[in-house]
Parts: sequence; structure tokens; C-alpha cells
Amino acid sequence: MNSLFLPAYQKKLTALQKPFMVGVNHTPNPQLDETPMQFFLDSADIQQIAELTAIGLVDGITTNPTILAKANRPYLQIVKEICAIVTGPVSVEVIATDHPTMLKEALIIAELADNVVVKLPLTPPGLQTCKELSQRQIQT
Repeated sequence: MNSLFLPAYQKKLTALQKPFMVGVNHTPNPQLDETPMQFFLDSADIQQIAELTAIGLVDGITTNPTILAKANRPYLQIVKEICAIVTGPVSVEVIATDHPTMLKEALIIAELADNVVVKLPLTPPGLQTCKELSQRQIQT
């Protein structure tokens, strides 16, 4: 595990152990109880995802084509495995840059699991695809 991430993991563990944050005057903040911090791991490392999910440190996963390509395994297979491990949202980005191909990829990605969220680039074709997916009630 990269030591740069240890403070974030420790913070998450601390948040899991305490029902609320305590200020200088030791007064609970009800806002924190209703909107807890969520921890999304930016990874496609199945072993790392499984280990951190098992101890309660992962609320969701975010990926991108570069991260998935580094795994040197079939893109959709990795996504299916991640979705089977994590119960929270799994963000998976399309690879295409044009609207028709983005839409095709997004529809395939959306069918992989109920917890998949399709990630799109903030470009005119990406926004067009987002609009169409939203009309189809597909999470983006």
C-alpha cells in the first residue's frame, strides 16, 4: 500500500470508530452523522480492492481507461470482478471520443452490474451521451 494514502485510510478508520466528530467544545455535529464521508478507491487492483473492502474502507471504486489498461486483463472482465466485490458505486469510463461509440460502450458497461456508474468525458459528445443515458435512466 502506498504510504501517501495511509492518512486517508486512518481518517476513514477514525470516522468508522466514532459516531460523530467532536469539536473543541465537545458538541456533536449532526450534519456529519447525516452526510458521512465516503471513500472511493481509484484502482483496478482486484486484490487491493478486496482487502480494503473486507475491512470496511471502501464505499465505491472509480476507474479510468488508463488504470484498467495497466491491469493487462480484459477491460470488462475486470469491471465485473470489481462490481462483484464492491457493493457501492463503481465508476467506469467509456473509451470512445464520439457520441455514437460512447453510447454503445456506455450501454455495454451499464449492463455489467447494478452498481455500475458510467463515467463520460466533459466534452460536447460526452454531454450528448450523458443526456441520452439520463433519459434511459442509466446512472452517469
